[in-house]
Amino acid sequence: MSIASPPDPGGWDLPAFAPAPFGAFRDELLALYAPPMRAKKTRAKLRQALDLIAGLLGPDATTADLTPALVGRLIGSRPAGESPYTTAGFLANLRTACSYARSRGYLRNSPFEFRKKWIRVGRPARKRHHSREDIAKVLALLAAEVGDRSGWARWRSRRLQALAAAVAYTGMRRDEALNLHVEDVDLDGRMLLIVERSGHRLKTERSAQPVPIPEGLAPILAAWMRHRMDEPEAGFPSPPSCPSLFPNVTRTNAWKDGPVGYRPLDQLRGAGEPGSRGAGRRGRFHLPLAAAQLRHPRRALGIEPGDDPANPPAYEREDPDRVPPRRRGEPPGRRRPDRVRAGRRGRPGRGRGAMKPAIDDAALAEIRRLWNKGVTPWAIGERFGLSPAEVREARDPARLERARRESKAAEALAKESAKVSARVAGDSARVAREAARLDALRVAASARLARRAERGAARLADRKARLAQLEAEAAARIARERAEARRRGKAADRKAAREAARDEEIRRLWSSGMTGRALATRFGMVPSKVSGIVPGLPRPVRYADPETIPILPPLPKPAVLPEMPPDPADRLVPEATVRGSEHGRASLDEAKVAEMRRLRAAGWSTGRLAVRYGVARNTICYAVAGRTWRHVVEGLEPMGGGG
Repeated sequence: MSIASPPDPGGWDLPAFAPAPFGAFRDELLALYAPPMRAKKTRAKLRQALDLIAGLLGPDATTADLTPALVGRLIGSRPAGESPYTTAGFLANLRTACSYARSRGYLRNSPFEFRKKWIRVGRPARKRHHSREDIAKVLALLAAEVGDRSGWARWRSRRLQALAAAVAYTGMRRDEALNLHVEDVDLDGRMLLIVERSGHRLKTERSAQPVPIPEGLAPILAAWMRHRMDEPEAGFPSPPSCPSLFPNVTRTNAWKDGPVGYRPLDQLRGAGEPGSRGAGRRGRFHLPLAAAQLRHPRRALGIEPGDDPANPPAYEREDPDRVPPRRRGEPPGRRRPDRVRAGRRGRPGRGRGAMKPAIDDAALAEIRRLWNKGVTPWAIGERFGLSPAEVREARDPARLERARRESKAAEALAKESAKVSARVAGDSARVAREAARLDALRVAASARLARRAERGAARLADRKARLAQLEAEAAARIARERAEARRRGKAADRKAAREAARDEEIRRLWSSGMTGRALATRFGMVPSKVSGIVPGLPRPVRYADPETIPILPPLPKPAVLPEMPPDPADRLVPEATVRGSEHGRASLDEAKVAEMRRLRAAGWSTGRLAVRYGVARNTICYAVAGRTWRHVVEGLEPMGGGG
């Protein structure tokens, strides 16, 4: 729902006051925070605060209800144990909504004009990080667990050890480490690539840069990559490959979730807690870990490059040319030993862009001699390319020693930068080779596709020819079937003509007084069929008194029917007595009846004879006993009923 904007009087004046329904105002404000204008989480926080305010105001509220009393109700509605920072976040979102409503003319005065800060929050607690001694103990304990366990438990211990070591040694964030792929690890070049992927948005743009792999981390990652796709036991069918560096047990995705206690953060927290993951076998110390507590910058831990691998250094990813500001609680005179400042415009002094020039013993003696003569520090600095402060440092042996250490650190940093540049150049060469290989693969794939297209065209032509042949065969078959149907139709017409003549003869005999049973016997059919043929004809009159029976003329001889096409199996006027195989419904013949009588006399059962001749047992019994087929006298012996 859109809200009609109030009329703008012109200039820079605010619009006229016109309250709007709070629901429509909420939708309008959230539309301005939709991605990509704002992040999804920012919009979600604003929606949460607006829903909370809508619950306090009610369904019929307007923007005019955004008053200081509402702010007080919001603060009073929060639970007692809630952090004041959470309440302050809700107030910040409410202040944003009030400012927007004030600018659009939906609100006359913002409640935050009366009071900017409604609640008092203390100084945020400083994030606690574990010392490198504690982290070294945890890593040693995880390494010991890899040797003590077997099966899937050992595989999970290897994965947890590699993840904890990667975060502790490199200082990567949690999601950066969990979303690493195998292709991002270059063990030969000692480099990790942080890449933004679908579903993983980097926190800052500077996060997408190479991260060096320390010497202590390289063997741990190499051992894990060798065992990453192992299947210690049956029961977890896994695909042949998985791109994630830290996959889940089924090797289908990155290890980001799982049951409670088996998630990455749960495993990291349980790495140092007593009573978790095998406590009791070895003495565990209370050290609940989190990913952020393993990636503390080396300023606080005092870890420098080149330390013992047993004490995992945490390298922070910063611009080498950037001088970090002084941290809270840091002494004013303390500076990073691996950061060198230089003067503005290339001159020694304050600023960035150049390193201190090296001062040898001869230059130091000359500086002291000129100083003793009364030459000003500016003149001495112009001669030797130093700042006045550095000239004063040159007179002090302690300061000079410190300057020498800083110069050596700068040289070491320059060498390290050169090495990194060389590795980057090597990576560029490898990328070029990989691009060439991909081009070759692309050309080969195009050739394969062309060959497949040719083979497909040939197969299509063959299929079309086969289809044409099948169509011709189908047309010939249809023609034959049509001819056969016409022939069968003619035969059916002839049979219908014969049946019509027979039915007419039955009706005539019925009218003359012949009974249905006599007609059925004469024409070889059952009486019910005769009744179906002549259901509507009147029955002849039966007289009870013989004296009144009229004398009927003699019946004429049956007319001779015209000769029909030869069909031995269909006789329109059968003989008076039809016997044996000449009957239209006979299932046996004389030879079979004589044979079955002989077999019965030889000891065959009636059931076996019924199976042999494909008739019922009663038919066998009647034929053998002579109740049927009486005209066949061969083998006729009365045998009773059953069998």
